[in-house]
Amino acid sequence: MIYLDNAASTKVDEKVLKEMIPYFSTDYANPSSEHKFGKKISNVVLECKARIGKILGCRPDEIFFTSCGTESNNWVINSFDKIITSEVEHKSIIEPAKQKNAVFLKPDNFGRISIKQVEKVLTEETELVSIIYGNNEIGTVNDIREIAAAVKKKGKLFHVDSCQCGMLDLNVRPHIDLMTLNGSKINGPKGIGILYASLEAQDSLKPLLIGGGQQEGFRSGTLNVPGIVGFTKALELSQKIDKEKLYFLRKFFVEQTKNLGGQINGHPTEVLPHIISVSFPGKEALHLLQKLEENNIIASAGSACTSKTIEPNHVLKAIGLNNSASKGTIRFSLGKNTTKEELSKVVELLGKVLL
Repeated sequence: MIYLDNAASTKVDEKVLKEMIPYFSTDYANPSSEHKFGKKISNVVLECKARIGKILGCRPDEIFFTSCGTESNNWVINSFDKIITSEVEHKSIIEPAKQKNAVFLKPDNFGRISIKQVEKVLTEETELVSIIYGNNEIGTVNDIREIAAAVKKKGKLFHVDSCQCGMLDLNVRPHIDLMTLNGSKINGPKGIGILYASLEAQDSLKPLLIGGGQQEGFRSGTLNVPGIVGFTKALELSQKIDKEKLYFLRKFFVEQTKNLGGQINGHPTEVLPHIISVSFPGKEALHLLQKLEENNIIASAGSACTSKTIEPNHVLKAIGLNNSASKGTIRFSLGKNTTKEELSKVVELLGKVLL
């Protein structure tokens, strides 16, 4: 199988799985328990927070574990009322933000949000600005540090959804207040995500789950220790991925699909190394995907969260694609083990099914 749907879910790295296994079978105590076995596991969680903190450049007590990126994003948006965000966010930002009557910024045709757009709508009443780092549909990368600096200059909080960006620079200092990450996108386990929340941002966060008071009372519930251990290892490994190799493969695939009449969506240079959105106007993506799958090649028509809807993809619509191009759009997302030989086979088959 040639798997090119890594933006939806990745294979758990063997090194990650190896670190997780003891916390299913031998070190299974509840980290909230007062006995020595519980305290041992509590120390493991604290160590994981410290390891994640080194990558994010934050304090361990600014890291909260959740079940996924959607939960983390919902938690942030539901904690505020006056919000600025964009039309190309993940649905887990857009849907709760709609309930807040948020300001939605329209991107340029590459899917980028500019600092001038944000500054234009920032007011004294604004509480939060949330802008995606690397887009999960088209791969475009926003200049979140520049935007964050402008937001902080106005004394407001800034959140970034970084779920697709495990291999990028994730340092949150000095201007990022909240950041979302997700284990299943970085060769870690499903069912684990994090929310980084600065001490300043914590003053505005509403408790997500109420009960036993775990995680400083913000998110009660028994901690998913195997997931936490797996996420931590996966994030460390993700930071070491050979991005230049992936950019090389991406460039090769883009050139080859253009030769087949494909239209590449997203920014030409400020883009994630693993996501390639290609439109074949006049073609049906679902038909093309079916033909690819019959030959053991797996890709997608977009986010797994929205792939079953009959509505046009909201990101493609926001960047100005017409219905014909949108319906003919496939998202190919590379993995760290993807090879040029695999991509050549995909191009060869695509050429046949497009005839």
